[in-house]
Amino acid sequence: MNGQAKHVRIQSTQHCQDTPSTGLSGAGRRLLSLLVASQLLLLAVPAVSAAFEAYVVNTGSNSVSVIDTVTNEVKGDEIGVGNFPWEIAVSQDGSRAYVTNLHYDVNDPGATGTVSVIDTATKEVIGSPIEVGADPIDIEITPDGSRAYVTNYTLNLTDPSAAGTVSVIDTVTNRVIDTVEVGGNPSAVAITPDGLRAYVANQRSGTVSVIDTATNEIVGSAVEVSTGPFGIAISPDGSLAYITSTGRAEVTVIDTATNTVVAPSMSTGWGTYGIAITPNGSRAYVTRWWGLGYDVNSLFVIDTSTNEVIGSPIEVGKMTGGIAITPDGSSVYTTNSYTHSVTVIDTATNEVVELVDVGSGPWESPLLPTGMSQPMYIGIAVAEAVVPLRPAVTEVVNVPTR
Repeated sequence: MNGQAKHVRIQSTQHCQDTPSTGLSGAGRRLLSLLVASQLLLLAVPAVSAAFEAYVVNTGSNSVSVIDTVTNEVKGDEIGVGNFPWEIAVSQDGSRAYVTNLHYDVNDPGATGTVSVIDTATKEVIGSPIEVGADPIDIEITPDGSRAYVTNYTLNLTDPSAAGTVSVIDTVTNRVIDTVEVGGNPSAVAITPDGLRAYVANQRSGTVSVIDTATNEIVGSAVEVSTGPFGIAISPDGSLAYITSTGRAEVTVIDTATNTVVAPSMSTGWGTYGIAITPNGSRAYVTRWWGLGYDVNSLFVIDTSTNEVIGSPIEVGKMTGGIAITPDGSSVYTTNSYTHSVTVIDTATNEVVELVDVGSGPWESPLLPTGMSQPMYIGIAVAEAVVPLRPAVTEVVNVPTR
């Protein structure tokens, strides 16, 4: 569950035509040409919002909500996606959001899952759902936007030893082009900033698999980490991978150059789930989805220079799972399943500044106490807001120089 920095591509339509001579001297005409050219550069840039948007997966209502991070209010209607959506990732250019749909059914374990694609400018699903493996639980897009890697958790109750897989999607055709076998119950995937490696946390195997994205083959042996690895994030310089553990209540650090564990595990409490690293790499934020009860509401902060937990846990909503950080590093957004909300934290003070209600449509989860009905909010991604592009200038006068 990882937030990614996005960039908006600015385009314009330009048309030039000659005009009659102005009667100015050569120097004057050249000066006027430069002035007109400078006006062209200014006018040709369409108006584009620099605000960020948070995309929140509402598992209970099979939808995605969009939050304006300036006002921290939900924008427009929920976007309908597939059955039992879980995670979301946004392409590097911010134009597409990809949502994993588990299609979870206790009566049909191992059913094929899908991925829905959202046009972020129109906030509409485009094309047909992409069929992937069983129980797709996480997704990450390569920095160049060409591929999406999906972890298929494969919650097979009849064969717990079944291996999990990673589906590789070509984002141009939105079709699966490869399937990579990894460890048991792959729960999360993160891609290095250079796009050369994909790191996959295998919850049941207690390992991390490394995929060469050029060949989609496994590199070396799986790295043994703590029991129940579930979340994964890679530092902005690509040198370290941070892995959360649901079974050992800790975070493990892997050196990506050697693919070995390099730091003592940091204790963050039982039920550690999601992790995200600030754009400057100085802090890692870790969520706890569950604990000894369903009232867990802790968010931990790690100083990545020392790999130590700093300060007191931040109190957020209960059953905090998904986490994303704005591309400018100013805010952290977490999803809170139990309290049906998203918490906003100011990274300068590490204090909660807003609680946003999202989603609708209760869902009774087998993971929760009997009889409890509620929406589930897991996946979240923050991207720069994209607006439909329009020509800012339909006609430009170019003064000829003679």
